[in-house]
Amino acid sequence: MKIILAVNTLGSFVSHRRGLYLKLRETNEVKVILPNSEDHVAALRETPQSSLLSLSMTRKGTNPWSELRAILGYFRLYREQRPELVHHFTIKPVIYGTLAARLAGVPVIVNSITGLGYVFTSTTLKARVLGVLVKLLYRLCFASSRVRVIFQNVDDRDFFVDHGILKKSRCFLVQGSGVDVHRFTPNTGNPANQANHLQVTTTTALPKTIPENTPETTPNITSNITPNTAPDNIPKIFLASRLLIEKGIFEFMAAVQILKQKKLNFEVVIAGDIDPGNPGSVSRAQVDEWRKLNLATFLGFRTDMVEILQSVDIACLPSYREGLPMALLEAMAAGKPVVTTDAPGCRATVGFVEPGPGVTVETLAGHPSGLVGTNGILVAVKDSVTLAAALEKLILEPSVRLSMGRESRKRAVDLFSTEKITSEIIKIYGRASIERL
Repeated sequence: MKIILAVNTLGSFVSHRRGLYLKLRETNEVKVILPNSEDHVAALRETPQSSLLSLSMTRKGTNPWSELRAILGYFRLYREQRPELVHHFTIKPVIYGTLAARLAGVPVIVNSITGLGYVFTSTTLKARVLGVLVKLLYRLCFASSRVRVIFQNVDDRDFFVDHGILKKSRCFLVQGSGVDVHRFTPNTGNPANQANHLQVTTTTALPKTIPENTPETTPNITSNITPNTAPDNIPKIFLASRLLIEKGIFEFMAAVQILKQKKLNFEVVIAGDIDPGNPGSVSRAQVDEWRKLNLATFLGFRTDMVEILQSVDIACLPSYREGLPMALLEAMAAGKPVVTTDAPGCRATVGFVEPGPGVTVETLAGHPSGLVGTNGILVAVKDSVTLAAALEKLILEPSVRLSMGRESRKRAVDLFSTEKITSEIIKIYGRASIERL
């Protein structure tokens, strides 16, 4: 089968789609559409030149003629390549690529909604106006029996269905993009042992018939995780995200200030930068102010997340809404406890003991909205006080950090591994291909 994957940046392809691409290549011809504003020299390190297709498109551009040129670019590529299936990721490829794929007669069109984004999470007038337009475009794109849409959480799926954008029968749920549990491993105290932490065996080819309901293979996992810091060292809180308002960065910094006022011994490390083209971006002046207050170490954009996660103790992302955040999945695979919000996408990263007689969810002392799970803590959106309390608990209780870290690793392997997620997506390809016949 000839398949085209359409992404919006090289970075998102490498971090989120490379596993799917490599698995598909085993039994299919696979091409990747990459905007020509990207570094194709760097892209060649990830894919053969013959697999790359160039497209004139910018991630944040709004010029009508440029956007129309992008749609025509998708159309031209699809007419030339004649794929049997295309898979679009993120808002512009989804909307522009789907319109073009329908016009070009592509038999199967799959789209991944990886979060609702600024136009649906912001309450500004501009966002509300854009939200109306985007919903109309989505409705137009998805009004074809050839289209299937993958959501990363049930809340996003229900939003699309309840707003009449899409029929539920053409929706699929896949939890995230998959995390590489072989690269992201816990700090065992002995680097030589890290490669032996996990054994995963899956053999998934693109089905030519309706896939059977075979049981999932559960990877073997050991739990000999040791703390990343010695008892006399300082716990490190880690946040990996673009510096956007909707990622909860202001609430996070407010929580840090609360903890600093309590004279607790901890450090904060932030990997990520401002996003000038995004209306929700924090300003450079604001980051400089936080830096002057010595609230955190700002690393900027980084690609060495494996190494960074080996040196931190707590992962935090107080986002307002996500698809399913890769930053937390990577931290979980690395054996870190997580503190995040009880919000769509985020809440799926924290597990809880199955309810039953006499079993109740533990809450933070004095903070009933703070829910203590097996591998982390959920707090209410925009609640910096409870967020501070959750972080304080993990700062002061290293044994809880350790036990939650073990559970994070297990949860990442059992539910979110690249092997598991890729298998689910390929099964959707097979089902969509059969249903169009």
